[in-house]
Amino acid sequence: MHKNLFTIDEKKRIFFLDTEESSHFWDMILPFEHLMNINSSFYSILEKINLDVNFPKESSLFFKNKLTNISSIFFF
Repeated sequence: MHKNLFTIDEKKRIFFLDTEESSHFWDMILPFEHLMNINSSFYSILEKINLDVNFPKESSLFFKNKLTNISSIFFF
């Protein structure tokens, strides 16, 4: 049996945007047209990790450990 990685409340705080929604949201909040054109003054990389869909339990630790106290997550 498959165990849920996220609670119901956690799932409610994750947003998946379709192409049109993503474009509109991006234009509203981000002052650049393309992710690869971001000036380094707009971000800092705290940690880089590759999440592997073949190992969902291990990959979910990133969300559990690093996104504590984050109210919402948006996937573009």
